[in-house]
Amino acid sequence: MSPRSLVIALGLAILVLAMALPLSTAEFMEEKYAVPGGELLEMGKVLERKDRMVGFFSIRGEPPEIGFRILTPEGKSLAYLFEPPYVNFRAPDVVAARHNFNFAAPGKGQYTLQFDNRNYTQNKEIELRLTVIHALYGIHPTNLLILLGFGVIFLGYVLDDITGRRYREVEPEDFEYAGGTIFFLRRDPRIRVDLRKLPGEVAEELRKSGLKPKSKFGLYYSLRNRAGLK
Repeated sequence: MSPRSLVIALGLAILVLAMALPLSTAEFMEEKYAVPGGELLEMGKVLERKDRMVGFFSIRGEPPEIGFRILTPEGKSLAYLFEPPYVNFRAPDVVAARHNFNFAAPGKGQYTLQFDNRNYTQNKEIELRLTVIHALYGIHPTNLLILLGFGVIFLGYVLDDITGRRYREVEPEDFEYAGGTIFFLRRDPRIRVDLRKLPGEVAEELRKSGLKPKSKFGLYYSLRNRAGLK
């Protein structure tokens, strides 16, 4: 396998790893909480900068509503993404039935999920599911590996271009037919091409001799035609 193929294969392997890494760097949680009427429940989670928290919760009780806020380490309410159909617009912080949230931590510290049942007398049950995807050096791990994977693949093509300049290009006219499936290089009969091999194998054999086909497939099939091979 050529250096280019090895490097590109490594880049593809990194891209495949990028698809799987969130599963290995993610932290999952699934809990049920009882929130008595007139009380506030808080659930804290320490996050690093750029860690992402994604989750949802459902509410059981009458009415199936509860106040919900996400507080930063400084105690300020955090804006987050949500799905509008689940928001009760009668009050800014009141959500109903089921609610989704998704945010990236702007800084390191403890982030607090508040379930506020103080405006209701009925008990509520919260079923919460959330995932924390940990960032690497402030970058989402998937994005980091995708950048690395494409960078390695690009390096593979650049490496091939750089190393390719060290090879001397050859064309079909540079070869003499020796019979059967064999051709030899006119200026150096010791260099031979065996057309029983695949185009890539022929090109690799020529590379070992410091040669590079101007067109890998063009050279191969042109020589086959001259030899009367199908």
